[in-house]
Amino acid sequence: MTSRLVTCKLVKLKLVPYSLILMYNIYVFRTVRNFAHTMKFVEKYLSKHHLLNAPHKWFFAFISSPIHYLEMHYKKRYHLKFIHARKLFLFDMVLLFSLIALLAGTVFWWTYNPSVADLVYLSVRPTHERILSGEYTTYTITYRNDSATTLNSPTLDITLPQNFIIDKVTPEDLFDVDQHVFTLKNIKPTYSGQFSISGWFYGTPDIENPLLATLSYTQEGRKKQEQKISPHVSILRGSVLEMDITLAEKITNNISLPITLDIVNNGDIDLENIKIPLSFPSGVIVSDPNVTK
Repeated sequence: MTSRLVTCKLVKLKLVPYSLILMYNIYVFRTVRNFAHTMKFVEKYLSKHHLLNAPHKWFFAFISSPIHYLEMHYKKRYHLKFIHARKLFLFDMVLLFSLIALLAGTVFWWTYNPSVADLVYLSVRPTHERILSGEYTTYTITYRNDSATTLNSPTLDITLPQNFIIDKVTPEDLFDVDQHVFTLKNIKPTYSGQFSISGWFYGTPDIENPLLATLSYTQEGRKKQEQKISPHVSILRGSVLEMDITLAEKITNNISLPITLDIVNNGDIDLENIKIPLSFPSGVIVSDPNVTK
């Protein structure tokens, strides 16, 4: 009874490897047959004629062409040249695709930008586009977080034009007058806010006056600081101070004529210490200047 049981166990142990070998041979046969079928399909339909007359077959042949070219490469460089040609071919292909994946990962690593600055909206708008020198103007700064992350420790730095005199800031409690910086609370996703700076804008007309708003923050879970910058350029289209010169149309030699210079302030506040440089032709002598209000 004991010898029979041992014999049965030995028979079972021998059957298992033979069945695996049989299954492997069937798999190899089907794979080679599929490769052969693919090669014939690609060689037949990957042509200009089928591209024009049977584009669907040409398309499938084009998709299958990498398999065809790999098989051709295997037959040309590996088949009948190495003992373990198929294993060596598979090893080389794995090595090649690993190198391609490593190269693609390196490129992705260097080009990947985790910044969400493109999803942060920041704008600067004046109350009206046509601004006069000396006119009371309000700049409105609007921000919005369209990203899916919270912006921590945000600050809004405002670089105003050189001759802008601040009168009022909203909200005043978040603004540092000396540094021109708003200190904000953390900006959650989809959250938006608005600030305004009002005052008198003085400058030379028809010259660009830049204003810059910079929102600095760190993403939640990250330490690197990011910035969103919104520039704005204002060009003054005139002045609240108007001037007119009245002079005789005809002037003769050695005669005294009055020259009247009228200055009108159309602004909201008084302008003091106004200086007007006057340039006269040679031979003209200014006498008895008089200022009236």
